[in-house]
Amino acid sequence: MSRAWSCAARTDDITKRCPVRSRAIAEWKGLHAAPSRHGMHRRLMRIAIVHHHLRPGGVTRVIRTTSEAFRQIGIRHVVLSGEADPSPDPSMPVRVVPGLGYAGWPSHAATSGNQPPLTDALQTAASEALGAAPDVWHLHNPTLGKNPEVTRIIGHQARNGERLVLHLHDFAEEGRPALHRGIREIADRHPHSPRIRHVVLNPRSRDRLIAAGLPRSCVDVLPNPITTTSPPLPAPPDATPPLLFAPVRCIRRKNAGEMLLLTTLAPAGSRTAVSLAPNDPDDLLAQQRWQDLARDLDIAIEFAVSGNRTPAPGTGRGFDDWLAASTHILGTSVAEGFGLPFLEAVAWGRRFIGRNLPHLTQDHAAAGIHCGSLYDRLLVPGEWIGESSLHAALRRTLAHNHRLWIRPLATSEIHKTFERLWGDGWIDFGNLTEPLQETILRRLADRGSQSIPLAECDGRRMPLVDWLADALAQRRPDADPEQLEPWSPARYADASIRIYRELIEAEPSTPSFINPQRLLDGCLDHPSFHFLCSARPQIRAVVFDLYGTLLVAPPGAVRHDPQADAPMRAAIRGCGFNPPVSPSQSLAEAVRRHHLASDDPHPEVDLRQLWREILQLPTDADTTTLIIATERARLPASIMPGAADMLRTIAAAGLPLGILSNAQCNALHDLGNLAGPFDPALIVLSYQHGCAKPSPKLFTLLASRLAQRGIHPDEALIVGNDPLHDIAPAQSLGFQTALFTGHPDCHRPGIAKPDLTLNSWTSLTRALGLGLG
Repeated sequence: MSRAWSCAARTDDITKRCPVRSRAIAEWKGLHAAPSRHGMHRRLMRIAIVHHHLRPGGVTRVIRTTSEAFRQIGIRHVVLSGEADPSPDPSMPVRVVPGLGYAGWPSHAATSGNQPPLTDALQTAASEALGAAPDVWHLHNPTLGKNPEVTRIIGHQARNGERLVLHLHDFAEEGRPALHRGIREIADRHPHSPRIRHVVLNPRSRDRLIAAGLPRSCVDVLPNPITTTSPPLPAPPDATPPLLFAPVRCIRRKNAGEMLLLTTLAPAGSRTAVSLAPNDPDDLLAQQRWQDLARDLDIAIEFAVSGNRTPAPGTGRGFDDWLAASTHILGTSVAEGFGLPFLEAVAWGRRFIGRNLPHLTQDHAAAGIHCGSLYDRLLVPGEWIGESSLHAALRRTLAHNHRLWIRPLATSEIHKTFERLWGDGWIDFGNLTEPLQETILRRLADRGSQSIPLAECDGRRMPLVDWLADALAQRRPDADPEQLEPWSPARYADASIRIYRELIEAEPSTPSFINPQRLLDGCLDHPSFHFLCSARPQIRAVVFDLYGTLLVAPPGAVRHDPQADAPMRAAIRGCGFNPPVSPSQSLAEAVRRHHLASDDPHPEVDLRQLWREILQLPTDADTTTLIIATERARLPASIMPGAADMLRTIAAAGLPLGILSNAQCNALHDLGNLAGPFDPALIVLSYQHGCAKPSPKLFTLLASRLAQRGIHPDEALIVGNDPLHDIAPAQSLGFQTALFTGHPDCHRPGIAKPDLTLNSWTSLTRALGLGLG
């Protein structure tokens, strides 16, 4: 029996057993029964499916479902991946292609070097697996920018006449400026011809491509396939406390902070589990911070549970075990192309609870499916974070985004975006930075505040605790698995075969290319700014305050202090000078005179000059040694515990270190050997400039020196212990900020909302990704 005949016979049998697949099989038979003008009669089509990896996640689930559907109806195919399948399925044909993985992943770096060009490597792997060159290349997310080399091959393949399906699950232009930066020079990444088809997951994405210039005939909406379980999973007993299972990887847009919020306000006994850890180091670091916060606040949420923990004693650790133990499927994502969990919850027989994404759920509703308990926004009082804190975070984030987009940022855009966020004074928790979300969560540790947040649904507002209690009491989904037939694997295979057939039968032609800037324009014009869909500013320099931060020391205000007089007199005599009766009083009076004579609202003195005046020394006398001695006598300082190891760790990582401090000429001497790693040009001490913090002059000077190194304020972290003198002025100029609270003597009055709060120096190195252990 020939290969083609054996497949046809098998598909006839499948049709009898599964009528739902009949359309896909009819298409397959139609393709192979009639001769094609390109010699495609009486042989199987060959499809190469390409993706960066097969790690667990939404795209991988789609590829696995596709491969199974193709296998059952006899479509010859191969899956090309940048790394080995971590959960091999013997029935899925996989070939590993070096260099195809995400740029920067170990699997990508390890295979660089003397490998052939990626285009050649893909062609060789596909031809070896299929016995000939593919008829169609089906590329998943090739324009996302996770690996610019993959994006570059699109134009090459298009000009070579290859038949291409560009399957775009996500867009770099939609809130991913860091990824876009790597591909913005690749102008031929969106070709079109009768042999090329863009495939997207929802009508909104289709419309954006058409608006950017893609012909309507060159783009299709192809919803992801949903596999139903048979029989449906049994529901846990009604008395089981709620277990909210988030079947996602904990990346930024999944909005993990909102998961902590919901868990905090859910009825007693409720708990949440997140399936998978992220792959990206920045996302992994963020997950670690959420874990630490959950532990600090005793929030019942676990991360990366699949394969690592059991949902209950005596059960397994796998994804299916957690799914079986769950009472609800949780989704807090702020942006999705398809949103698998909305519909998978129906397939699994679980009720969905979470954030509404109207551009998806409207399509579901059109098919008669209402996914469960949905809220539009979770509102907290704006006064809990403050207008200034929100405005500073917004200005910094927009500046960073636009710099990556290479687009000017108008002040009016900052204002309009702020007005949309602030609204009537109630802020959507899901559209805040992670540090601001943490501020809210710490406030909610006080049970007296827990009745204040609101859930907004269809314009109506109610206390979130009440909404959650009602939503979690409902455990049955609002739809049946039979209603998922429009998203069945058979429908997906049917649509895929139709697309392949059209491409195979199309005459070769020279491709055209849309201008990708038009796609970016359309995405940026959409008034949908979101913090969690913005690029994380990278920390490229760390600048420290000294006293109370790197050094343990009492507050440094100069005053008459009789207890300090004796050691100060001894220090002055030790330097060979005749001391006044009360050195502290003489110094305080001199400081007062100079402050009164200054026009600066935040005046600072140079103690070298003052002691020349007090001791009646020549104006060119070097009093540096005297300052070191008298300040050690007046305000003895020591290295903050843990600071030495922290500074060595950061310096070893190659991050520039700076100092911005109200300090005198003895400051670096107080640091001792720790002064070595600091960049002299990034050391700004108040005595050198005649003004003291919180003067914006010092922070502006620091910003200009950083700019000479190509570092913007939003890429520098200011670390200090004073909310009013360190954090507030730094935020006003767009710096990232960290408040150090790790020593009893470091606390200073004032209220601020820094990006980070550091209760130890280890927490800083971990925040910088220099130690996750």
